[in-house]
Amino acid sequence: MVDPMDSSTTYMISEMEGWSEGAEAVYAILRRRRHAFLELLNNIEESQFNAQSRCTDWSVHEVVRHVRDVTKVHISMLDESEYPFGNPRNFSPKTSPAAWMRHSEGESVRETVDELSQLIQREGELFLRRVMEGSPQVKQGPLRRKLHWSVFGTHTIWDAWMHERDICIPLGLDVPLDGEEGRLMVMYTLLAASAPAAWSGDYVETAIRLYGSPDCTYRIGHSNSHVYVQTGGRADVGGDMAVLLDSLAGRGPELSEILGTSSEAVRKLSLLRAVAT
Repeated sequence: MVDPMDSSTTYMISEMEGWSEGAEAVYAILRRRRHAFLELLNNIEESQFNAQSRCTDWSVHEVVRHVRDVTKVHISMLDESEYPFGNPRNFSPKTSPAAWMRHSEGESVRETVDELSQLIQREGELFLRRVMEGSPQVKQGPLRRKLHWSVFGTHTIWDAWMHERDICIPLGLDVPLDGEEGRLMVMYTLLAASAPAAWSGDYVETAIRLYGSPDCTYRIGHSNSHVYVQTGGRADVGGDMAVLLDSLAGRGPELSEILGTSSEAVRKLSLLRAVAT
């Protein structure tokens, strides 16, 4: 178990206000995670791109194509250019990513990785520009919630991190994540898992202890219809960090099985599995 980094400090991520550490800190994590992902892709064997990922319908190469597609969407948000895959209002987290794959059928691994590398460079430039401008812009997020633009970007980091695990775990590779990166991924996963229930105003109110996480306990709540996740407080339920985060994103056992309870809060947090997988 990882000890808390600094239990005296409270951290928060809010749909409308972003991360308490600021958009510049999100930018730094975006760059580190992107670098780590490209390093992974440049170091695995060519044949491994044909291997089955944790995503039932996708090979490793198809997962990489998806990460590339999401990077395109992120860039279109950052520079307010045309959405790359039709009408953004028709986006469905359950079906749209698979439909996007039709745009790159027959593409080679090298073509995918080279384009992703170029897109990552552009993405970083645009993200940093918004940071420097101090943009307060709010956008419609992938999970049908209004989000501060940097939280939209955090969703992109989270999506790529989860898919990096989808690649690495079947290949027997490690996906180290601790410190600030771990904190942000934990907090955003909980924020994302709270979104489906919030569509109908049925907000999640609970606190979870995650063993192996940077801060141990995370409280989920809402203020003026905006969902937030904050560190600290007394926990209602608890479980292993990696197992629980995978479960929320539709990997592995059901959340109720992990936490040993089918409480109302657990039911609400489990809705993301049906939406995103």
